[in-house]
Amino acid sequence: MLHRNTKRRFLIWLGIFVFLFISRNYFTFAHTTQNQYEDYTNLDLIRFHIRAESDQNIHQQEKMAVRETVLRYMEQNISKVSDKSQMRRQILAHRQDLEQTVQNTLNTYGTDATVAIYFTKEFFPMRKYGQTIVPAGIYEAMRIDLGKAKGKNWWCILYPSFCLIDSNHVLENPKDKEKLEAMFEGKTVNVKYKSYIKKLVEKHWKDKK
Repeated sequence: MLHRNTKRRFLIWLGIFVFLFISRNYFTFAHTTQNQYEDYTNLDLIRFHIRAESDQNIHQQEKMAVRETVLRYMEQNISKVSDKSQMRRQILAHRQDLEQTVQNTLNTYGTDATVAIYFTKEFFPMRKYGQTIVPAGIYEAMRIDLGKAKGKNWWCILYPSFCLIDSNHVLENPKDKEKLEAMFEGKTVNVKYKSYIKKLVEKHWKDKK
């Protein structure tokens, strides 16, 4: 009887191991579109990302108004720079004033949501600017969170193009177009894979804390 129970436990654990192994590999390869990316944070490029308070119409209107306010502020207060580190330093030097400017814009909508402006590294999907393709991957970004930042977001390239694009996302400055194309020319893709199950387990333990 003891031998039979031991064998049964062994088969149960073997079954669990096989299930986890197959699941890990299935989700790894079946979801490569979502789970593979390249790290572009070393490029001389900064993305611009705004997240609205929520998906309510008023909050989405605020988001677009903040976009216009920030781009106008940048054009008026940020001097010409030669690389992204200079751009970052200038923005950080103006951050308090810029946050207040954004807050003033929100106030016109009767909103007193908090405003957070900071630099981060995050994933962006592929974006096409005319014939120039900026691939999906991890980029450095200046991010603005409005309130709880749970709503639909908006993004563009802050540097080098300074978001100077028309409604069809065509770069207005030919030099910016050439610079962007040169950045991604001949790039080798360092693919990273993430297990879906591992992701669920990490989320489970994070929620437990």
